[in-house]
Amino acid sequence: MAQIKISKLDIAVNHLQMAIDMFLKNQDLLCILTLAGAADEILGQYATRAGEKTMLDLLCSSLKKEHSMNMTDKTFKWEYLNKAKNSIKHFNEKDVEVIELDPEAEALSMLIRAIGNLYSHDKTVTYNTPALMEWIYENRKDLLPYAQSQST
Repeated sequence: MAQIKISKLDIAVNHLQMAIDMFLKNQDLLCILTLAGAADEILGQYATRAGEKTMLDLLCSSLKKEHSMNMTDKTFKWEYLNKAKNSIKHFNEKDVEVIELDPEAEALSMLIRAIGNLYSHDKTVTYNTPALMEWIYENRKDLLPYAQSQST
């Protein structure tokens, strides 16, 4: 196969589209988490380079404030927001061999972060984002912002 030139944006969009397709086909959630995590990192870098907050930054500040958590952003991101993504990608000397996580929730969180970063970057979404949003609305209303206020 010949070498190609491809932008980081195109790579991130490809990763995100593939991760959404896999999710909608009920395929491997750990692979989805990895692909969506890679897309989130690349797309987040576009925000950082533009001097804007990433979805990770916004989520971090919102959750720390909502739950009155007193720790650095770096620690909060590592221990809570990126823990699952990093745990399935790395196995360092001090890491445990067996991990616990909710693969669907973690994959969805990473997908939503990547979608948000893409939209923030250029006001676009992938061709399959609407189908994912419909799936979330039909299957995971608990993830919607108004779900908590309507359930009480």
